Amino acid sequence: MKKIILEYLGKFIFERTNLIKQKEELEQKLIGTEEKINTENKAKEEKELDELIENFLKLEQIDKIYLYRLINKIEIDKDKNVYIYFNFSKLNSINENLDEFIKIEELLNEQKIG
Repeated sequence: MKKIILEYLGKFIFERTNLIKQKEELEQKLIGTEEKINTENKAKEEKELDELIENFLKLEQIDKIYLYRLINKIEIDKDKNVYIYFNFSKLNSINENLDEFIKIEELLNEQKIG
């Protein structure tokens, strides 16, 4: 009886080890697949953004459709600060770094004057 229990315990440990290994392999494949999908989505978004901006710059008059494609929403706070949220994450970095852009612009303007 003791021999049978040890035999089953050995099989159980072996199977458990194999299942843990399989789980880790599947998790790694999942991570790889998610990274590949994210990379493909970013590449697609960048290509779409590049095309949209290129076409936008060729326009002589701003078309309402292009604005809708570029801008998700516009917010104005109580201090009358304007926040533009774009449909493309790459453009949203403008809002995140707006203070830095303003400082750089001020420095450039000071250098032109001086």
